[in-house]
Amino acid sequence: MASTSPESPSTPEESRPLTPPLSPSSIEILETAAEIALNSEDPSFLIAVLNELDVPVLTHRSLLILDHLIQHHPNRLCHRLCKIIFFPRDTITEVTSAVALEMFKSLFSDAISGEFIKPFLLYLKSDARAVENIPAVNKLLSHFSPHYIPENDWPEFTTAVCDNLDSGKEKVLQFVLSVINKLFADGTEYILELCLETLCDKLKKILSSSDVSLKVKEAAVEASFGCILGLKNAVNDEFLQDLLRKVMNTVFFKGEIKFHMSQEGYARFILDHLVALARADAWFLRNQIDKVLKFTFIMMENPQCEERTRFLAIEFVLVLVEDKKGCQILVNTGDLHIKRMLSQLLCMIATVNENKALDNRDQEQCILLDQGMKSMARFSRALGGRFLLEGFPQPFESCFNSEEWQRRRAAVSSLSIISKNCSKTLKSKVDLVADPIMKMVDDKHHHVRWGAMYAVEELSKYLHPELQNHYHQKVLPALTKAMDDFSDSRIQVQAAMATYHFVENCTSNMLEPYLDEIISKLLRCLQKGKQLLKQWALSALAAIARSSQDKFLDYYRTVMPYLNFVMTKARGESNGLLLSETISCMTAIWMVIGKDKFSDDTQQVVQLLASTPISNLDIHDPMRIQGLKAWGRLCKCLGHKFQPYMEVAIPCLLQSARLTLPDVANIEESDERNRMIQIKTEILEEKATACVLLRHCIAELKEGIDLWIDEVVNL
Repeated sequence: MASTSPESPSTPEESRPLTPPLSPSSIEILETAAEIALNSEDPSFLIAVLNELDVPVLTHRSLLILDHLIQHHPNRLCHRLCKIIFFPRDTITEVTSAVALEMFKSLFSDAISGEFIKPFLLYLKSDARAVENIPAVNKLLSHFSPHYIPENDWPEFTTAVCDNLDSGKEKVLQFVLSVINKLFADGTEYILELCLETLCDKLKKILSSSDVSLKVKEAAVEASFGCILGLKNAVNDEFLQDLLRKVMNTVFFKGEIKFHMSQEGYARFILDHLVALARADAWFLRNQIDKVLKFTFIMMENPQCEERTRFLAIEFVLVLVEDKKGCQILVNTGDLHIKRMLSQLLCMIATVNENKALDNRDQEQCILLDQGMKSMARFSRALGGRFLLEGFPQPFESCFNSEEWQRRRAAVSSLSIISKNCSKTLKSKVDLVADPIMKMVDDKHHHVRWGAMYAVEELSKYLHPELQNHYHQKVLPALTKAMDDFSDSRIQVQAAMATYHFVENCTSNMLEPYLDEIISKLLRCLQKGKQLLKQWALSALAAIARSSQDKFLDYYRTVMPYLNFVMTKARGESNGLLLSETISCMTAIWMVIGKDKFSDDTQQVVQLLASTPISNLDIHDPMRIQGLKAWGRLCKCLGHKFQPYMEVAIPCLLQSARLTLPDVANIEESDERNRMIQIKTEILEEKATACVLLRHCIAELKEGIDLWIDEVVNL
């Protein structure tokens, strides 16, 4: 390694003097010693200085010399130490080499980092004993910065890299491949362009060899993918296609797996890189796609493989189809791979037992089920739900007709997932999902029936109004029947939720024939149901009132006693959530039927609101928001008849509008900080709600608000 010219004194920040300051005469002596240590071709003088550190009577002299070199010649000392580290072991002791290594690391700088590796590569090639130094150099490799390799050294450096790939020694191959992968990791792969074809040939040879270890092959695979991803524009495409073929041949050849399952980690390593390649350039896989997909599906479908291996295989297919060109590549391979992927995802979603088949939005699911549902969402988004259901009905039909309830439920869940993620393409063909789901609402197994109710809810949210227009005659009777299933409260709750979402987009004419029965069932839920069922029954009643409009008038006097009873009981039990839902339902109904029909029924609600100041409620209490909304709805419904209540309502709205935000800047504890952020969010929501309602009151009451106009203006 060429030495540099003497530097101006500059001590690295981490370097500290080893000894006290010296006199001028002593400095001259040390300068002479430094010249000998740094300029002599023979490093024996510096080796002797390092050796003297172990001799008590000579240690002081050695420390003086080394201290002088560190302060005044750090870079040149670094170069010289580098040579000593690489010196043959019969010339220096292990201790001396270790001392040199530690000192070298402490002085190591970016200017040196690009230069120390090339001499060692040449040394490996020319001296068999150099292998002994690999462990020491490996410790420095993490500091190696290829950016600082001088450009005029590139040809010799790359030649040394390629030459060492012919070595029959495991340690040499591992080290050289580590250097290559370091170049790719640091974005300096352009250095290898000078010998790219030679490098690829050497990598193919290593991949084809039966004499190298799995560790070496993994490093060669990493280097191969580095060439494909980083240097594909520097060489003929077919050249790198052949390199990918060689990589795949190490795991899959002539339709058979080429490794023992105990080496599954190697297959996973290749899958990981295939995912990265598909994400970066899926089109590159076009020539090898059949082999890659066959290998991927074998790993995906093999029950002996670990879950993480199977998930990685699924991730490859998903990443491939999420790329437009990659999706076209998969479609061009024919139907087989898409059918296999759908079948695998349906099997994963069917991985559920009697105890875990719970509401997948609120309950923790097993990893396999959760992964299957997420993957089905991504797969359907990429390919299109209509394309999947029209072109590949067999996997779904097989599940729907299965004797196993888990598979039937998996098919229902998959259709709800596809409906959510592909609503645009399915709205014109809603029968593709609605027909099979409606067949499942009366399934003999309660988990399948629950899944069908959940699917109706999802279709109601994402395929409206087409679902309501074409299927209200089937859906509404099915919902009322499910709400009558007191043997399974979860099905009742889900049916009430589905009812709420379905009727939100129904017309009054659609609902009219079914109002008697559906309202009757909802009132029965209010009587006998538990908390959650009551909440959704209240929401569904409010939605029915909004959608049926004047047709709800016939049911008003029947419904109100139930609502008053629920409100009174919730207030007595301090059940803020149910109380807020009840008031929300009552005021929503009043908004529909008009003040002439309900004005006599408002007194109980007004008294409740007036006797429960919002400021006295906990910030998390849902009655804070619902109370404000109730005042706003009452104002809109009653019009000028609301004026007697303004002395209570308007100050309440003003108080919420004036709320101040907590300061979270000085809170360090994460849990407390998250709690305060949640409070801040709730306060902002309450302020915004109060301001909107004040505007509505002003618009409705006009001159009746003049007593508070100054306070409103000053908000």
